[in-house]
Amino acid sequence: MCVRLRLYRMGRRNLPTYRIVATDSRSAPRGRFLEMLGSYRPIPSFTSESKYLRLKTDRVKYWLGVGAQPSDTVARLLSKVDLLPEPPTRSTVPKEKLVGTYTMSPAIIPRLLNAQARGKTNALDNVKEFIPRPSPPQETTSASSSAN
Repeated sequence: MCVRLRLYRMGRRNLPTYRIVATDSRSAPRGRFLEMLGSYRPIPSFTSESKYLRLKTDRVKYWLGVGAQPSDTVARLLSKVDLLPEPPTRSTVPKEKLVGTYTMSPAIIPRLLNAQARGKTNALDNVKEFIPRPSPPQETTSASSSAN
């Protein structure tokens, strides 16, 4: 049985609270859990103006010691209270590739490369799926502003 430490959503609409639970990895997210290890409120409520994270640290250490795998969010929360090292940040793979000042879908790239290989130099003009991307802001140099 592979045990995971994950969040179990509670609370009401637009004001979530979470239980941090040890559960079987094959069980449903709102299913049965083995043990409740703490609670987490990411959004302050009307009565309490602060977020909180409450943990049973001895039980969390036990479950980590026997091989329980925390979810990404629980690993980030446990790193805030120094129970785990800081998890590495994931680099997101871009869904679109940047060509010039246009953004293009990856499905268009083979057609574009084939058109360029056939000698069509204006292949970018024939592709209609391009979305204009805003150009980056221009940097001003301090030398030009001090010359006035």
